[in-house]
Amino acid sequence: MTEGEVLRLVVVRARELIGADHVLLALPERDELVVVAGAGRAEAAFDGRRFPVDGTIGGAAFRTGKPRRSVTPGPGLDEESGASLAVPLRLGDAVLGVLIALRDKGKPVFSADRVPLATGFAEQAALAVHTAREQVRRHELDLLNERDRIAGELHDHVIQRLFAVGLSLQTLGRSIEAPELRRRLTDCVEDLQEVVREIRGTIFDLHGDPAGATWLRRRLQQAIDELTDGTGVRAIVRMSGPLSVVPPELAAHAEAVVREAVGNTVRHAKARSVTVAVAVENELSIGVTDDGTGRSPESVHSGLAALAARAADAGGTLHVQASPEGGTSLLWSVPLP
Repeated sequence: MTEGEVLRLVVVRARELIGADHVLLALPERDELVVVAGAGRAEAAFDGRRFPVDGTIGGAAFRTGKPRRSVTPGPGLDEESGASLAVPLRLGDAVLGVLIALRDKGKPVFSADRVPLATGFAEQAALAVHTAREQVRRHELDLLNERDRIAGELHDHVIQRLFAVGLSLQTLGRSIEAPELRRRLTDCVEDLQEVVREIRGTIFDLHGDPAGATWLRRRLQQAIDELTDGTGVRAIVRMSGPLSVVPPELAAHAEAVVREAVGNTVRHAKARSVTVAVAVENELSIGVTDDGTGRSPESVHSGLAALAARAADAGGTLHVQASPEGGTSLLWSVPLP
């Protein structure tokens, strides 16, 4: 049974037992309450009806979390109705909405013994709303996990294999003297690079959502692509954790760190590959590791000093060290607010 069917059943049964002409179930939306289910002779006229929280019996019950009775329901409902009874949809300490019973004008007010009955139906409606929201949340989480899995497969396997094929073709091309054959191999390599870019775009789409929650992930990947494409430096990118929780000010720091660190690798390290690992757990951490010849003195005294200052501003740290196998490892980390 769907959420709508459950709520419909609740209001129909509530109308019969409370002795109302209409029973409405309204949920909050910004500063208004919106009718999502109704029962009664003119129920269609109430469907989707919006009325303010301020100055209405429904709004009073929603805000206070307590039942209310009145001779009129207030703006938005009082043109066609008289006596009214409103009870909150409580789930623990939270109020999810309100159940409103209405009688036609001229009919007696609801007696006090109707309140416990209406409260019981409101509790059932609150449980239905909560269960439906949990189902939606679990479905969205399952969908995101599946998207992450597919994106990971594309990134960790498909792109890496295409990249290896491209390198082999480039190596083969340097050993060929025939201009036409060399040109065709070059075209093939460029086609492979275009395929890799398209796959990366697909990965972005898999991670993305309409609210732009993966804005940081996209910006970081784009920055890395801009800095490494066409340079011969192979970029390996790993991102984990909910990057969407990173606030804008830290996101700006993160992009600057990636641009500076990867840019230094491309310009100064003579590296064949660079690995960028971005993780969000209790802190935001960015690790950049290359297999080059080490940082230049200029970068140590300028760019890296700026990264250290960014880390200090955010209460974090910057560590840079030479790897025993060659190359440099940089770890920039700051706590999440």
